[in-house]
Amino acid sequence: MTKAAATAVRGMAVHPQTLEFEHAGDTACRARGGRRSPARFGNISKLALAALVVAASTSSMAAPVVFNFNSVTLGVSNPYNSSNGLGTSVGSTTAIGSYMSGVLGSTVTVTGALATATYNGEGHVVGETLGTSDAGVHHGTMTPPDVFIINNNFAIGASASDRFSMTFANYSVTSLSFDWEIFPDNTCSKYTTCGSSYHPTYSNWPDIELFVNNNTSATWQALATFTSGRDPQGMGTATVDLSGISGGVTKLTFVDWPAEIGIDNLTITGCAGLTGCRVVPFNNVPEPSTLPLVALALATLSMAALRGRRNSRIGTRSC
Repeated sequence: MTKAAATAVRGMAVHPQTLEFEHAGDTACRARGGRRSPARFGNISKLALAALVVAASTSSMAAPVVFNFNSVTLGVSNPYNSSNGLGTSVGSTTAIGSYMSGVLGSTVTVTGALATATYNGEGHVVGETLGTSDAGVHHGTMTPPDVFIINNNFAIGASASDRFSMTFANYSVTSLSFDWEIFPDNTCSKYTTCGSSYHPTYSNWPDIELFVNNNTSATWQALATFTSGRDPQGMGTATVDLSGISGGVTKLTFVDWPAEIGIDNLTITGCAGLTGCRVVPFNNVPEPSTLPLVALALATLSMAALRGRRNSRIGTRSC
């Protein structure tokens, strides 16, 4: 229960002895042919309202938040348009952060990223890209490529980076899913010893890693696949559970080696506030769930209203 909810409940609390006294008084009153005065229903109402306050304030997981990046403004001119496949313009980290902040409703700071709809590994990708598919399914011939994000290894508007990060100012991430792509690279092409067959232990074998907060060990990793006659590359979807990480997760960092990785359709689940996620208290007694509290409150109010109408129909005197 939140501090505010606890304060509200204390303000509406009714001592058990008060209820026992009023119950005895009600019995005597009914024996004399009277009815309970309207003021007596206040305590029942207080209990019902207290239950509603607790139910409303009980911390719970928020609905999933989806970032498809399609509304990111591609407002930065690409000086290498003829060679890198990024298109005439790209989206900056500022534009990506503004888009994500607008979707989430709280500040998201992005570093090391670019937004693009057309990047295809300088023409070396075989098959789909994140721009032409969702979860590996082609958009269709009549649908133009949509926007996704990659690490800014091109040094457009910022220093070159082998990673991009998202830091959430007022949100704790408990799980995420996303489409990912590992783009082919010359350091491990099909013409090199690295890329001529499956060599996942080679230092230049393309991969993608996810790091959370400032941890030095990867939470999740995927490797490029090998197909004879093609440059090593990879594409897929991932779901990562972060609920067991102590203190919550407020920073996601996607790291590539070598040159380029990308993600799209990022979906996060969590809760607002850095400590807003429900945890089991130290005494291991969980707080009551929301639905039983709402049911209790509604049942209490209904019973009070029914008794009030019954006494009104009887027309007995007030005690």
